[in-house]
Amino acid sequence: MCYKCHGEFSALEAWVHGPVATGDCLLCHEQHKTKIPFLLRKPVPELCYQCHDVQAIRMTKNHGEESYSSCTDCHDGHAGATRSLLRQTFLEKPAGLEYQSEIHRRKYEEASRKARSDLLQGQDFLAFSRTTMEYLEGGQLWPARAYLEALLDSSLIADSEKPLVAEVLQKVIDVQTRPPTAPQEGPEAQASSGDIKESAAAALQAIRDQRSEQSRKVAELYYRSIKQYRAGQLVEAREGFRQVLGAGSLPAPMKETAKTYLDEIEQALIQKQEQSGWHLLK
Repeated sequence: MCYKCHGEFSALEAWVHGPVATGDCLLCHEQHKTKIPFLLRKPVPELCYQCHDVQAIRMTKNHGEESYSSCTDCHDGHAGATRSLLRQTFLEKPAGLEYQSEIHRRKYEEASRKARSDLLQGQDFLAFSRTTMEYLEGGQLWPARAYLEALLDSSLIADSEKPLVAEVLQKVIDVQTRPPTAPQEGPEAQASSGDIKESAAAALQAIRDQRSEQSRKVAELYYRSIKQYRAGQLVEAREGFRQVLGAGSLPAPMKETAKTYLDEIEQALIQKQEQSGWHLLK
């Protein structure tokens, strides 16, 4: 009923106040009349203390005795771009900028730990890049930056692939070093960094395409070397299997098979050389 006249707050912002999310407008507002502005049931902060613990609020940073009672000076009662429903006017103040910096630092450190954990658990390039894209598509630039940095420092990509990832990382950093009042997270950041998502998708797809082509060539060389071995072309087969193993892109079973073939070829060549030596002596 309320949304017939009022904007639907739950659809406008990333974070929504609990009563708004559940549609319980009358928890805070009277529907007919009141002496308090905005038809509030009680004045702020008394209204807020119905749900929020006053002692916990006073212990929170930036909630000193002279400011904690003016809740709506900094917080929106309905919805906001941050979890704390902070108003843009507050976010542009020194305290707001400090708050944003701390939140970004925590997100970055948490994502860095997660990225390292993913690498230690043996996550492959496809899964790692998928997580990176999920962060970028959600406008979460700091976690995306952590994953891009971890990817550059990992063995998941070759030296020839690193410039593609480095270019995307630089674009993320460029957005993050814009004027501090510009949003670095949430829907607005998501919209303003669309080119980053496109660049990242293109770069990661280019790496996947390169690897797919490389895998195709290695597979061709692998099977060609087998044919050469069976045809008695041992020197050519040996060189082929050495290149295959040096490529590092073979699945484990094929790698073991290639090693077995290479050992057999080496033994065969040694025997052939020994037989040739005995023939000369005779």
